[in-house]
Amino acid sequence: MKLDDSDRRATRSNRQRTIVVAVVATMFLAAGSFVVLQRRSTSAVATPATETSATMSDGRTWLAVRKDVAGLGDGASINAATHTATRMVLAGADEAGSLPKARVWSSTDGQRWSAATVPSRAGRVVAVAVSPVGTVLAIGIDASAGVSGPGRNITSFVWRSDDGGATFHEVNVGDRIFGEPAPAMGRPSADTLVWHSGAWLAGGAASNGLAGLWRSVDGTTWSALDVGSNHSGAMNLNIADDGALVGYGIDERWSDPNLATRGGAPQPMAVPLTAVIVDVAPDGVTAVAAEILEQGQPTPLLRSADSGASWTIDPRFLVRYPDAHALRVTTVGPILVLWGYAGDSSRAVPGAWYTVGGEEWHELPRTLITSRAAQVTTSDAIGGPVTIGAMGDRVVLASSDRRVEQIFVLSR
Repeated sequence: MKLDDSDRRATRSNRQRTIVVAVVATMFLAAGSFVVLQRRSTSAVATPATETSATMSDGRTWLAVRKDVAGLGDGASINAATHTATRMVLAGADEAGSLPKARVWSSTDGQRWSAATVPSRAGRVVAVAVSPVGTVLAIGIDASAGVSGPGRNITSFVWRSDDGGATFHEVNVGDRIFGEPAPAMGRPSADTLVWHSGAWLAGGAASNGLAGLWRSVDGTTWSALDVGSNHSGAMNLNIADDGALVGYGIDERWSDPNLATRGGAPQPMAVPLTAVIVDVAPDGVTAVAAEILEQGQPTPLLRSADSGASWTIDPRFLVRYPDAHALRVTTVGPILVLWGYAGDSSRAVPGAWYTVGGEEWHELPRTLITSRAAQVTTSDAIGGPVTIGAMGDRVVLASSDRRVEQIFVLSR
């Protein structure tokens, strides 16, 4: 199944109204634990007017904090997340002015955030990653007044931080970082960024209209890897629980052991009906999908019994939550978490869902969500996939839609 670029942007652009789930912990907490949210037996407590909390039946507490109080600013638009050894890093833009300004923030607890020192640039960060030594790399798009139309989707700057995300400097800028520009298609554009096999890897949409994969040792100079003939239009990157790098497209995937160094050809991937895989969990056998013929429809949860070669719908999720629009999925130990929006054909609110074993699902309490956050149409919400970072048992949820004025922090 082949999508044109308008379909691709509608189903997987993480540059507009993206939601981020960031799972972060202090260094004193054991990594790998997570939460099961339950709507029953909860209590909501108004602390200051800027914060509201809800204690779950398992003793965990959700804290909703206004973005301006958290230090992000009311205009914060969060597109990406990663973490160093001691800090969670969020990246995106400040949309308070006439033009968005690319921004990065960091936090030790997920509740109070500090803005990093960054170059002055109209635009937004769309992907961020960290190396084993704590170097943070960010890539983004230009949103200056002279750039318009699809050309705004071209990846046009790279920032690097050598102090754990406190200060960034520009290491490359321009519309040729990832190849010859194709402005009419908004290419080349990199949507995902990881560190693997001793180098930075960026996945996305190449200038030739196909999926693209690029490699860089220093984050400054990038070279394209050969990913074979494909029809996906773009590639999402995923590092599996076993450390393997896997690329995913519409109905094909890249799992060559040498993908990170030499590239490789795609293999077919069987996906139900007209679904397009939006995100794959690190376990490699759980995914969420979007319906490409009827955008805005609730999104199915997919399962694979053959390491991602073929997928079937797990009906239990939508039976329990028929208005769920899951845009991101991750696994932490036995816990499966989905994050996106919930709502009908005209209105939606941020939503998160958790399960252990897939039999019983638990939803983020909607009582914590302000009325302003509910002013998001379903068509706005299904703007594209999202980004998840995981580290321990503190969970932070934030949206790139500035109308969602809160972040949500889950802690024990």
